[in-house]
Amino acid sequence: MEEYSNVKNERSNYIKILYKKYVRFGCPSNPLPENWLEAIAKVRCGNKKPVEAVRELGVSRSYFYKLYSDN
Repeated sequence: MEEYSNVKNERSNYIKILYKKYVRFGCPSNPLPENWLEAIAKVRCGNKKPVEAVRELGVSRSYFYKLYSDN
Protein backbone atom coordinates (compact mmCIF):
# COMPACT_ATOMS: atom_id res chain seq x y z
CA MET A 1 0.00 0.00 0.00
CA GLU A 2 2.91 2.32 0.68
CA GLU A 3 4.22 1.74 -2.85
CA TYR A 4 0.84 2.81 -4.26
CA SER A 5 0.88 6.10 -2.35
CA ASN A 6 4.45 6.80 -3.54
CA VAL A 7 3.44 6.28 -7.16
CA LYS A 8 0.36 8.44 -6.66
CA ASN A 9 2.43 11.26 -5.15
CA GLU A 10 5.01 11.10 -7.94
CA ARG A 11 2.28 11.21 -10.55
CA SER A 12 0.55 14.19 -8.95
CA ASN A 13 3.86 16.07 -8.68
CA TYR A 14 4.58 15.38 -12.34
CA ILE A 15 1.14 16.69 -13.36
CA LYS A 16 1.70 19.87 -11.31
CA ILE A 17 4.99 20.45 -13.14
CA LEU A 18 3.26 20.01 -16.50
CA TYR A 19 0.50 22.46 -15.55
CA LYS A 20 3.14 25.06 -14.72
CA LYS A 21 4.61 24.55 -18.20
CA TYR A 22 1.10 25.05 -19.70
CA VAL A 23 0.91 21.58 -21.20
CA ARG A 24 -2.59 20.91 -22.52
CA PHE A 25 -4.35 17.70 -21.60
CA GLY A 26 -7.17 15.99 -23.46
CA CYS A 27 -8.25 16.04 -27.08
CA PRO A 28 -6.91 18.76 -29.36
CA SER A 29 -9.45 21.41 -30.33
CA ASN A 30 -11.01 21.34 -33.78
CA PRO A 31 -9.96 24.06 -36.21
CA LEU A 32 -12.55 26.64 -37.23
CA PRO A 33 -14.22 26.16 -40.62
CA GLU A 34 -12.80 28.35 -43.40
CA ASN A 35 -15.92 30.48 -43.90
CA TRP A 36 -16.66 30.80 -40.18
CA LEU A 37 -16.27 34.59 -39.96
CA GLU A 38 -18.60 35.27 -42.89
CA ALA A 39 -21.26 32.88 -41.61
CA ILE A 40 -21.19 34.24 -38.06
CA ALA A 41 -21.37 37.84 -39.32
CA LYS A 42 -24.46 37.03 -41.38
CA VAL A 43 -26.12 35.33 -38.41
CA ARG A 44 -25.39 38.24 -36.08
CA CYS A 45 -26.73 40.76 -38.64
CA GLY A 46 -29.90 38.71 -39.05
CA ASN A 47 -29.34 37.93 -42.74
CA LYS A 48 -29.06 34.20 -42.09
CA LYS A 49 -30.65 31.82 -39.61
CA PRO A 50 -28.35 29.79 -37.35
CA VAL A 51 -29.75 26.54 -38.80
CA GLU A 52 -28.70 27.63 -42.29
CA ALA A 53 -25.23 28.53 -41.03
CA VAL A 54 -24.87 25.13 -39.35
CA ARG A 55 -25.71 23.39 -42.63
CA GLU A 56 -23.38 25.63 -44.61
CA LEU A 57 -20.46 25.11 -42.22
CA GLY A 58 -21.05 21.38 -41.84
CA VAL A 59 -20.70 21.38 -38.04
CA SER A 60 -23.01 20.19 -35.30
CA ARG A 61 -25.42 22.57 -33.62
CA SER A 62 -23.73 22.19 -30.24
CA TYR A 63 -20.31 23.00 -31.73
CA PHE A 64 -21.77 25.98 -33.60
CA TYR A 65 -23.40 27.46 -30.51
CA LYS A 66 -20.27 26.83 -28.45
CA LEU A 67 -18.21 28.80 -30.96
CA TYR A 68 -20.96 31.41 -31.28
CA SER A 69 -20.95 32.07 -27.53
CA ASP A 70 -17.13 32.13 -27.33
CA ASN A 71 -16.72 34.71 -30.11
